[in-house]
Amino acid sequence: MKALIRAFRNKIYNKQNISIQKLFERAAHIRLFLILCILLSVSTVLYYSLYTQQIWEDVLITLRYGENLINGNGLVYYAGERVYGFTSPLGVLLLTLSYLINGKGDYNQTVWVFRIMSILAFAASSALLALISLRKQDKKLCFAFLPLLYAFETKSVAFSANGMETAFMLFFLVWIIFLISDDICAHWIQGGVSWAGLMWTRPDGCVYIAALSFAYFIFGNKPKKKILATYMKMAVVCALLYLPWFIWAWAYYGSPIPHTIIAKLHYEPMQFSLRAIGDKFLLTLDNIFGPMYYNSKQSFPSWAGLLFCRGTAMFSFFYWCFRTRDMFIRTISLAFFLIFFYFFFMMRWIFPWYFPPLAMMGLIVTVCGVCKLKSRIEIIPVIILVLMLFSMINIFLMESYLMRIHQRVIENNNRKEIGLWLKYNIKPQETIYLEPMGYIGYFSVGRILNYPGLVSPRVTQLLQHKKLNFYTLVPELKPDWVIARPWEADTLLFIDYFKTHYRMVKMFSVLPEIKKYDFVPRREILLFDAEFVIFRKIL
Repeated sequence: MKALIRAFRNKIYNKQNISIQKLFERAAHIRLFLILCILLSVSTVLYYSLYTQQIWEDVLITLRYGENLINGNGLVYYAGERVYGFTSPLGVLLLTLSYLINGKGDYNQTVWVFRIMSILAFAASSALLALISLRKQDKKLCFAFLPLLYAFETKSVAFSANGMETAFMLFFLVWIIFLISDDICAHWIQGGVSWAGLMWTRPDGCVYIAALSFAYFIFGNKPKKKILATYMKMAVVCALLYLPWFIWAWAYYGSPIPHTIIAKLHYEPMQFSLRAIGDKFLLTLDNIFGPMYYNSKQSFPSWAGLLFCRGTAMFSFFYWCFRTRDMFIRTISLAFFLIFFYFFFMMRWIFPWYFPPLAMMGLIVTVCGVCKLKSRIEIIPVIILVLMLFSMINIFLMESYLMRIHQRVIENNNRKEIGLWLKYNIKPQETIYLEPMGYIGYFSVGRILNYPGLVSPRVTQLLQHKKLNFYTLVPELKPDWVIARPWEADTLLFIDYFKTHYRMVKMFSVLPEIKKYDFVPRREILLFDAEFVIFRKIL
């Protein structure tokens, strides 16, 4: 950190006639600013972790892989079945290390070890954003809002706290942006390492690499040949660091592509009507800075929040089209634009943990762009950013309260309890068909046939070749147990095979608990997984 501050300080003050005393005074201000940014980011993630106690269900899928590896079964979900059923190589290895550090103890403690690593990564990304804001400083104080707003970006904080790999994704992405804000051609080794970090964090890291590389090629202030030469050197470094995992995964699983990606390709395709495209466009914009699992049929925390989310995303989306002299902001905006359309066209359902990188890039564009706006009244940019901060804190606090309830009522009192009930009622090798496999699969220790087949190649193959869906898969799979939400159960009962061969044996419901929270905004999130019906095959 001292070396980073020293190098950054020299870049700011070189060729300036500043006394040694003032130099050290300003260096002290830089250190203080960085420390405050780090403390704030640590505080928000720690607050969310302690207050909500949230553990995302996908984490328990990945953790099962790590437990099996430490226990001598290999990096698998089921012993003897090599399925690449996790997305993040870095995530699974760090969770495995956390399990080992925890002495093979309780899953809660293991996730807390991983949280500490994530908090450090999130704090590092906040420090880099603070340095970017200092690098782009001018007479206005509003650049200090960049790390401040980042510390309250709801999904970035939530998925850095609940066991996902998001904090590491954000760190490596900010590292690349930090290098772009200076001179990435002079730091190609760091650039290659950050590229490799993105690939180790998630395989779709190549999308972010391509988007930022193309945007910098268009708006970068270096000769095009030099930029291309730099990219080639960075690619070599990236390949050397990522290739070992790529080769090992291909040899071990038979494919370097995670099965989670293959499985999600078979969701219901997007409808390409003009209205559907328009609705999805606005919904995607709202979700970048909005609450988790928000859709157009749900209530937004506030009209001011909706205006902020949509307005900020639109500003980031179009800023690269403006003829401004700040090529750095236009570079990040163009990358934002490209990644947005990757999500829009390539994904039928955009899951909330995909949005934090876009949100972080959008904050850079918005804060830096607003500060560059020409205004006769100097205080206007600050007022805009204060209103943004108020909206973000509002969404953050309301979503924290909702996720606290969700973790306690839905995850701990419902899905976890279903898993424990199944553990003592199923026979060895009996199969369980359901959609939400995280908690239920982990605590039941049963053989899961999950829709759309995250760890079940058989499910994915049927979806691919026979064009089936959640309901019509049952006659093909013939599972011993089926777990469905009430409306899913109603649809299944229209299928002759299901009606003949399955009987309801138990229902889990937490509706009485949820009714205590009628006053909570977006309460419909709780209702989605409030009830599950368990069916058993009888013939």
